[in-house]
Amino acid sequence: MRVLFGILVWGLLAASAPATSMIPLSVPQLEAAASDIAVTTCVARESMWSGRKIVTVYTLEVGESVKGAATGTITLTLPGGSVEKPDPVTMHVPGVPRLKPKSQALLFMQKTQGGSRTVVGWQQGCFPVEHDAEGRAWVHAPAPTSAKPRAKAVLDAAGQRVALSAFLAEIAEVKRQREAAHD
Repeated sequence: MRVLFGILVWGLLAASAPATSMIPLSVPQLEAAASDIAVTTCVARESMWSGRKIVTVYTLEVGESVKGAATGTITLTLPGGSVEKPDPVTMHVPGVPRLKPKSQALLFMQKTQGGSRTVVGWQQGCFPVEHDAEGRAWVHAPAPTSAKPRAKAVLDAAGQRVALSAFLAEIAEVKRQREAAHD
């Protein structure tokens, strides 16, 4: 009887465990789903209650827009974050990117029904930008899967990063090919 009870409790706990599953997206799929693609710098973030959920609103400065009308300062709203009032609470949503103030990222964004922006495919549409000692900008290359081939742009010697300029050129070519196919 105890074994049956233990299995029942384990089954109930496993069934209620949170999980996030995302279909792997290729660069062409990210580009097609995005209303805006831009290299951004996070200038501020604020977490707050939105109904019964916590969301984080990021204020971003657009450095370079590859697609869409994102220019100047924009906001991005993502689920999760930490609030202090009325009591300290943190809501973590697996797969959602977290941007730090002063950090740069290449973002594939889409507008929501409420008019705010979110990231396409969550972490899949967020490419943190790093600068090497010579000042060159790099992004981590998308991890290859059978449904999501590695970015075509040239990788660094370690095979993990791609020059931001090469990745932006690849995105522009993907966009051009998609638009040509619809003409």
